[in-house]
Amino acid sequence: MNRVENIINIMNMERAFSEEELIRPFDRKDIKSREGAYGKRLDYIEGHKVIERLNRATGNRWSSEVISVQKHQAEQRTDKRTGESISYPSYWSALVSLTIPSMGSRMQVGTKAINGNEEDDIKGAITDGLKKAATLFGVGLELYETADEEADIRYSAEPERRREPDKITEGQRKLLFTICEEIGIPVEKQREHIEAKLGAIIEGATRGMATIAIQELKAEKRLLRAG
Repeated sequence: MNRVENIINIMNMERAFSEEELIRPFDRKDIKSREGAYGKRLDYIEGHKVIERLNRATGNRWSSEVISVQKHQAEQRTDKRTGESISYPSYWSALVSLTIPSMGSRMQVGTKAINGNEEDDIKGAITDGLKKAATLFGVGLELYETADEEADIRYSAEPERRREPDKITEGQRKLLFTICEEIGIPVEKQREHIEAKLGAIIEGATRGMATIAIQELKAEKRLLRAG
């Protein structure tokens, strides 16, 4: 291979990765909807669409690894905030690592309710873990930010106030501390733990930074629960 061919190959590799394509919001036609808790409609992206996005944005230069798969039995728990008894169905969980060259690796825990076909259920948990790991790189993040706007209503009874659109919301801030409490982090250590996830002080964090930190804390909580 001569010097010109080497230069062309290097240029092609550089063009193959596009962070802009990676984080570009999905077209409305690619967003599916299903019924969630309390009759709410939840938007989501199918696994194959996330894989297509990773392929296009990285030029197929990404990889994933299933770290662990675990089966969880149905159980009853008490909501710490309301005291309400909640039924949790049996489900599979999968810890999945996603690696993108030059951006590093991210891990997330995917889940899938047990429906009788073990192979399909495990695949579903792995796909869910891959999709969630992809959000930590910014893929489909706009769907999670919408969910966090709902958290504003759920976690704050105060009237809506005007705020800078890119700043961390009050709902996000309260949710971060709530998850820390559920994990068992001492009150005096919670702020330090949250800011380590954010990579910034809470007051200077953006909504996007908070969304990623929330997902990482949720993954941490699932791992502790699985252990």
